[in-house]
Parts: sequence; structure tokens; C-alpha cells
Amino acid sequence: DLHRLIRRQRQMCIRDRLKDDKDNFQENVVVIAAESKPGDFDELMQEAIESLKNYKHEKLVSHSKKIISGYSGYELVYIDDYSGDVKKQLHCFINADDVWYQILYTADEGNFVEYLAWAEIIINSFKITN
Repeated sequence: DLHRLIRRQRQMCIRDRLKDDKDNFQENVVVIAAESKPGDFDELMQEAIESLKNYKHEKLVSHSKKIISGYSGYELVYIDDYSGDVKKQLHCFINADDVWYQILYTADEGNFVEYLAWAEIIINSFKITN
């Protein structure tokens, strides 16, 4: 039952291969589906954006509202340095009525632009069907 799977928050990950012995991180795109939360999507996203500005280990670079797969969504770009190993992330949030989707592209900060075009192809090809 798809709805039962979604309730348990399902995810899929697409990973790049390691380039060489010095490469210690696989750039990746993760897609997550979960039941929507109670409340207005736009208000919850604005709260999330504001709270992200206050995180110690994450720095918000940009955010915008956009349409993804025909649904209202948000795109956030931020830098994450939790482990001292700095990552840059492109995080899309999609409101598809009773299911919310997230698409998260993560890369080493220095490799972010190198793989961004591939991540955008994946994000722009994302289709939500019933």
C-alpha cells in the first residue's frame, strides 16, 4: 500500500561514484516522500527558512518559491558544516496535497557546481503521478 509506505517516509538516493582514492564523498540526490504536516505549507516553510538562519552549523545562501512537477514548492541552498567537512546543499520542498516531497542534492562545497547541472536535470525530471 503506497500510502502506508509514504507514512513511514520513504526515500530514494542516487549517488555519484568516487573519482579516486582521495575522493571521500559521493555527491548525491535524495528524494523523500512523507505525509503532509498539519498547517499551511507556505507558513511552515517560512518558519523553516527563518529557523535555518539561526542554525549554528548551517548557513542559508538563498531561497525561493518555485513550481516543481506542477506543484507549489520552495528551493533552498545552504552550506552545512556539521562535521567540519563542508557540504553545500540544494533542498527542494514540494507540496503535493496530502504528500510532501523533498529533493536534496548534496555535494562537497568545492564540487557543488560541477554536479549541479546533473542534479537540476534530476529535479526537473521529477514527476508526481497518482
